Amino acid sequence: MILLLTPWTRGNDFAALLEARVGEPVKTLRSFGEARLAMRQAEYSAIVADQFYLESVPSGPETLLNECGPAIPIFVNFGTTGAERLARETVAALRRAHTMKQRLMQSAVMTLASDVSAPLTGLLLNLESALARPELKPEVLDLLRSVRESAHSIAERIEAVARKNSGGRGNHRNPK
Repeated sequence: MILLLTPWTRGNDFAALLEARVGEPVKTLRSFGEARLAMRQAEYSAIVADQFYLESVPSGPETLLNECGPAIPIFVNFGTTGAERLARETVAALRRAHTMKQRLMQSAVMTLASDVSAPLTGLLLNLESALARPELKPEVLDLLRSVRESAHSIAERIEAVARKNSGGRGNHRNPK
């Protein structure tokens, strides 16, 4: 949902076009106090605020930025900006945010996979070394084999997630 903050009576016209272009419901509010309350009660994908109005409120822009949570703040002068341009700018901002979130997620997954890979490879090498010892009892060997299979399963899952998040490029080594 998008929160639209403007004291202009044209706000509903802007909201209708924005809703049609973005495909998300738009909640239109006319006062800064209502907007602050709404931001505490629900999560929004974007907060589209009338820049001219917001600057007339003491600490308006700063407060909005501090309280908007994960929503993308978009400041527009509704007096000079048409509804079409507002819709285009909002769609573009939402696309940029979505792309950024995807890139951050890919980076986090690849970092985690990389961080886990070396210790997991060491574990697998130590398990293979332990399994090669002839003096171990059969029940210990069975337990070590079970741990080895679990470690291989973890390695395969890490590889699958890393491959999925790298676009299938497979640039992450499987620690086997």
